[in-house]
Amino acid sequence: MDKTVKNLLLKIKVRCGMKVFLKIVPNEFKNESRNKRELLVVNTFEMNTVIMAKGDNNINFIDGYRVHRRTTRPLGNHKCLIKLNRIISVFTWASHARRIKPYCISCHDLIALFIGWLSTCFIPKRKKPLLVYDSHEFEIGRNTGTKRNKLTKFTISRLEKFLIKKCAFSIMVNDSIADEVQRIHKLKEKPIIVRNIPAYWDVDEEICKKRKEEFCEKL
Repeated sequence: MDKTVKNLLLKIKVRCGMKVFLKIVPNEFKNESRNKRELLVVNTFEMNTVIMAKGDNNINFIDGYRVHRRTTRPLGNHKCLIKLNRIISVFTWASHARRIKPYCISCHDLIALFIGWLSTCFIPKRKKPLLVYDSHEFEIGRNTGTKRNKLTKFTISRLEKFLIKKCAFSIMVNDSIADEVQRIHKLKEKPIIVRNIPAYWDVDEEICKKRKEEFCEKL
């Protein structure tokens, strides 16, 4: 994790003490190496970490983290309800996030950021949770499987501009995306860079060679 991020999170810790750090991830929270690196940093500040992720409205634990799973299909699984389910689930997720009473909310993408922001509406400014936009992709140019039209791109751009200015800080995966986001939204400060790279491993070449030989013998 970047030193700047650590310093910002340290400021959060000084202000909040042992309060709740909420991570909103609108998927099933599997193989989330980048998110887990962020949470490891949060753990060093002795914050109570809670994760909101996709699931069947239950609570379980992953790697010691308490995961509140929320459904994205509150009205059922029928195809005709897909769009309505998406709209309603945004509000049900926001309602649940509000009940957790977090001090800081870190949001995995633009949808998560909208949910996080929505959960803070009508909360007095002095009690309003801090928002962190931890964008894993260039949202405006994001590959969703279908080509986005100009209206969709415009709507996403305006929404991101509005929400990103509500955040304590934002995080991007590389300099080019951070520069472009800063340019498009005319931000005073460039987003912080935290790259999507695997954790560092110490590799013992002799052990690797031995395992390779053992494997070749079995073939």
